[in-house]
Amino acid sequence: MRFMKILKFILGLGFSASLVAAPEVGDVAPDFSLQGSDGKTYSIAQFSEG
Repeated sequence: MRFMKILKFILGLGFSASLVAAPEVGDVAPDFSLQGSDGKTYSIAQFSEG
C-alpha cells in the first residue's frame, strides 16, 4: 500500500512538471541570486545587458 502511494506521488510530480512550459531560446531569465565560492552573492541582474 505504501509503495502505491509513493509511486502515485512520483508520477504526479512528473505529470505536474510536464505542465510547466519549457523556456525558449531568447526568453528572459527569471531574476535569481546565488552565493559564489568567494562568499559574495551574485544576481542575474548584475550580468544583464539591458
